[in-house]
Amino acid sequence: MEFSIEILKNRNFRLGVFGSFAALGLIITALGYVLYSPDFMFHLYIAVGLIVVLTPPALYSLWDERKKNQIDSMLPRLLEDIAEGQESGLTLLKSFELSSQRNYGPLSRELRQMVAQLTWGVEFEDALRLFSERVDTELTTKITILLIEAMKLGGDLKTTFHSTASFVREMTQLRDERESQLKPYMMIIYISVVVFMVIIVILYQSFFLSMAQGGSGTGFMKLPMSLEGYKVILFDLVVIEAFFGGITAGKLSGGRVSSGLKHSVSLILVVVVVFGMFFLDPVAPNIMDVDYSPLSPAPGNAVDITVVVKDPFPGSGIGDAYMVWSDDGWATSKRIEMEYNQIDKLWEAQIPPRDAGTSVLFFVEATDTSGNLGVNDNAGGYFGYTVGG
Repeated sequence: MEFSIEILKNRNFRLGVFGSFAALGLIITALGYVLYSPDFMFHLYIAVGLIVVLTPPALYSLWDERKKNQIDSMLPRLLEDIAEGQESGLTLLKSFELSSQRNYGPLSRELRQMVAQLTWGVEFEDALRLFSERVDTELTTKITILLIEAMKLGGDLKTTFHSTASFVREMTQLRDERESQLKPYMMIIYISVVVFMVIIVILYQSFFLSMAQGGSGTGFMKLPMSLEGYKVILFDLVVIEAFFGGITAGKLSGGRVSSGLKHSVSLILVVVVVFGMFFLDPVAPNIMDVDYSPLSPAPGNAVDITVVVKDPFPGSGIGDAYMVWSDDGWATSKRIEMEYNQIDKLWEAQIPPRDAGTSVLFFVEATDTSGNLGVNDNAGGYFGYTVGG
């Protein structure tokens, strides 16, 4: 445990780990750029790369914050034990030596090192300063300055240690009360990010997606931008909201920007999972209710083909639909782009008049904006009719 703590305290080691994960995040982003740019998947890769980059400093900040809180919580007990040792007749050095044999959590190692320095002849003031630099908490720095000044002035150090312990205990209690009072505000930030994300998803599913169901070439209120473009914009907005919302939450709860990294990572991870569920479309469109009229066409009749095409959840919107037909047993075939009837919610195409006795076969295929292809060929039997005499 102590070995791992020493590694974490090593600045060069931390920079090496942070740099390695930063390089990994850049590799993930570059891979997304090569494979998917400028589509939504590329921006999803960017978000994943951002999570990878931020995770090590977020974990270190969390560990460092907890360690410092534990140290501050143990300081009153240490100061009181030193004061009690002096009250029992021990010298200040002996009181420190006796206290160093007790368990004060992460403070114990630094205390033992300070006692070792004192036994080697290092001055009390210098040993305390070195102790404060190693522990590196705001409270430790304050009490170190206070104790050094008290030693210079002389007097009853036992009273000084007791009063300092009371001061530190009050400060830690105030810190805990502050964190407790700020928790509701921190939860508000989490809730605001989640609500914003839900609104964006509902807006996409109910508004943008429904407007694009008519395909890229038709439809009332045709979108001036592709659905993929809207997905990118909406996703980026939520990621930015999650990042800065997490930073704000950390600043409120811990008083430091670095304390917000853990919140940012958590929120961005939630955004990636949710948007991956709703914006990534692995399902092909469903082609239903294939119908044609007239059922028994005469030689001069064209045949109207109508179908219903739906994009199941999580849909990305129908891109195009095609009708493929043949009048020579598939020796040759023709592919006709179908048009969307916004009023009847049907895709329509027309097979031109054929000669009497001609057998016509056809099937329908459709693609969504994610590139998934759906086909309805009547389970391999195809749809068809024969032109009457």
